[in-house]
Amino acid sequence: MSKFKSTYGFDISYKVALKAKHRAKEAIYGSDADTFSKLSWYKESVLQSNPGSSFVLEVEPSSNRFQRLFVAYGGCVEGFQFCLPVLYVDGTFGKSIYKGQILSATGRNGNQGFYPLAICFCDSETDAN
Repeated sequence: MSKFKSTYGFDISYKVALKAKHRAKEAIYGSDADTFSKLSWYKESVLQSNPGSSFVLEVEPSSNRFQRLFVAYGGCVEGFQFCLPVLYVDGTFGKSIYKGQILSATGRNGNQGFYPLAICFCDSETDAN
């Protein structure tokens, strides 16, 4: 808001600034709804280009709404055999308008670095997810 005032000489409210920020992000990155609609295409692309991958996309059958997504790329699964025999599972909160959680499974490589194995986008951290 202060940058807008110093550049253009106008005062704007927080609500207007926030709305403009969301519109700018959508213009640059596209809308979240459009991104979710492309998940089926992404699934086919991953399974075709990365053999041995596991890609599970579940939607609610009655409304075709996104439920959860699990991805383990074949290359990462194959490379995990060269990691230390330890698996870390952790989660964090999604920050889009859809909220939810992002769960990940990582290992440790020989240089004590993290090695990504799998990722899951879901509504909450439950045994089913």
